[in-house]
Amino acid sequence: MANDLNAWFSAIKWAYDSYYKTLLKAGKMPLRSTEVGFWGAAVADEIWDLFMGYLNLYSAKNFIDLGSGDGKVVLLASLFTKATGIEHDKDLHAVAEHIRKHFKLPNANFINGNYFDHDLSKYDVIFINPDQPLARLEKKLLQEMKGKLVVYGHLYHPPSLKKIRSFTIGGTPIAVYSHPHGL
Repeated sequence: MANDLNAWFSAIKWAYDSYYKTLLKAGKMPLRSTEVGFWGAAVADEIWDLFMGYLNLYSAKNFIDLGSGDGKVVLLASLFTKATGIEHDKDLHAVAEHIRKHFKLPNANFINGNYFDHDLSKYDVIFINPDQPLARLEKKLLQEMKGKLVVYGHLYHPPSLKKIRSFTIGGTPIAVYSHPHGL
């Protein structure tokens, strides 16, 4: 099974690397401002190490990526569990859908919308690579979060949630949080 997962990982990574090369050839970087924030591509190897070694996604029922950008994190998570991504930017959402359709991954789903309008209570794992302070989102998480929050990156972290684990993968700090009252 691990060989199958590694083959899927390699194929997905190759597809995204090809997409980023296309952007670079057009004089664009794999990062940019959007209407509601900023998108920057997650590092595939770091996400893979996170999913394979630090999180137990096999035991999760539902994974969600808030601000899923081009969909890479969701497609990789879908190899382990049912995974959803919510992205406001229509162009990034279209990239995610295009690559999802190419791979025909049944556990991956993308929503073009605002994650503030989506109920987060059914997700075991909520993933975010935040591009702004989490104060507004934290209020929503305190009301709806039942599982754990994974924060990828060093810029913004939720002060009211309970940090249960932190580590660094490839130079990127990652922290896992739970509800402070154990809900």
